[in-house]
Amino acid sequence: MSRHWRPRVRAGVRRLPLPRTMRARLTAGLLVLLAVSCAAVGVAAVYELNGFLTGRLDQQLHDVGVRFPASLEHGAVKPPDHDGDENGDTRRQSSGTFGARLVGRDVTNAAVVPSGQNITDLNVSLTASDRQTLAGIPADGRAHTVCLSALGDYRVLAARGLDGDVLVAGLPMEPVRAAVHRLELVAGCVFGLALVVAGVAGAVWVRWSLRPLSRVAATATRVSELPLASGEVALPPRAPEQDPRSEVGRLAGAFNRMLGHVEDALTKRHASEERLRSFAADASHELRTPVASVRGHAELALLHPDP
Repeated sequence: MSRHWRPRVRAGVRRLPLPRTMRARLTAGLLVLLAVSCAAVGVAAVYELNGFLTGRLDQQLHDVGVRFPASLEHGAVKPPDHDGDENGDTRRQSSGTFGARLVGRDVTNAAVVPSGQNITDLNVSLTASDRQTLAGIPADGRAHTVCLSALGDYRVLAARGLDGDVLVAGLPMEPVRAAVHRLELVAGCVFGLALVVAGVAGAVWVRWSLRPLSRVAATATRVSELPLASGEVALPPRAPEQDPRSEVGRLAGAFNRMLGHVEDALTKRHASEERLRSFAADASHELRTPVASVRGHAELALLHPDP
């Protein structure tokens, strides 16, 4: 491989423009830090809420147990206060409760508690993939999350029945998902508004904080526009003094001291130029009479070359 090999940049791919000024960089850095913090808080809140609601759902599922799927067993004796039809016992069962009975790996019965009052048919049609998913649930009495194409996401547990079958009970995850999505929406709106407000406030704060630095830059710009080559130069007023413990204060102090040194040097140069001009003027004045006399004698000698 060549030593001068460089990775090729695909044509049409442009890098995002980076902010050039310090003000823009500080504001962008503030917004990035705030965005990362908001994202971390949002993710932690969503994760915690999802875990808490899932835990509550698991507790509810364990409290209800497999009573509903047990009533689906073929030949099960119905209690006197049986509520529902021949498909299952829906007493004290919340709407959306799922129950299934498996013999071996075959699903013999599957039903769900409806939300309406006049619905008597509790049976639900399962696809082959749903039946395979239910057959793969371990009968360990622990809650598991499955996705049923006919119903959606469910939190289910499986337990052994009295007839050697497997009873599966489940509760819908839709309320948990809805609460989590609502938190995500609210957190996104709040954090987005916070970023906008923080961006505006941060830009104003950074602009106010860097105002002394802007004054130093303005003074330096005025100095750079002065004709410093010759003559007397009047330097602009010094940059405002700031707290020497701050970076801007130290910069302003150093800049003002530099301007003082430059002004002293220019003053000394101007004084030297004035002395040189005065000397040249004095010398010219003093030499004017002797030079005129010599010139007159020279002209006379040229007119009368013979003695």
